[in-house]
Formats: sequence, C-alpha cells, structure tokens
Amino acid sequence: MIAKLIGTILIMAACLGCATTITSPTPTAKPIDVNAFSSQVPPGGSASREFTLVTGGNVGVTLTSTTPADTVLGLGLGIPRSDGSCALSNAVATTAGNSAQLALNADGGLFCVKVYDPGGLTAPVAFTLAISRP
Repeated sequence: MIAKLIGTILIMAACLGCATTITSPTPTAKPIDVNAFSSQVPPGGSASREFTLVTGGNVGVTLTSTTPADTVLGLGLGIPRSDGSCALSNAVATTAGNSAQLALNADGGLFCVKVYDPGGLTAPVAFTLAISRP
C-alpha cells in the first residue's frame, strides 16, 4: 500500500511541470432550412404556402424559375389569415433569379409566401421558389 502511494506521489511530482492543453470544440454554423415550393399561377390567380419560423432570424424568398422563362410574377411574404388567404406585408413584381427577391428579419411564428398574377398573364405559369429561414 505504501509502495503504491509513493509511486503515485512520484508520478504526480514528475508531472508538475507538464503543460496541459484544453481544446474547446469548434463551433459550427447553424444550418439554414430551405424549403422548395413549386406550383402554377393561373391568370388572375395565385398560389401560397404557409411555413413556421421556430426561432427568429433572416428569411429570404427566391423565385428560382418560371415556365415560360422571364415571366413577371408577384411574390409576397406575409401572415396567414383564418380564411386561408395570405395577408402580404412585403411584395414585389419580379422575374426568376438566383438571389432572394424578398428578405427580412422576422420573429418566430407562422408566415406565408404567395406567388400571384400581377396582371397580364394569359396562360398558367409554372414556378419554383425557395424559402430560406433559420
């Protein structure tokens, strides 16, 4: 027993000058949730989708494609109404592109995105959009 105690003391004494490095884990970036939504907009009509922000943060809506290409559509972001419609707080008439046509910082909650005929469509237009959110 005494031999073990002396051995432990000798090992501890030998390591008094040892340097100890403590490494913290590298923080990782919080992933961004992106939802794709594809549908059609008929002349004079619209298509919408609800989504939830669990936490607040930056929201971006990108109209990524239309068929036929280069068609101008209305793109809006808002809050769903009890009747199923989307009360827009931000809207823009735009063509498809690679960067968000609508972007804002929002608190958590229920939101909706709406794609609509801004006037002048003569046939249905297929579209795809992406919603990026925290």
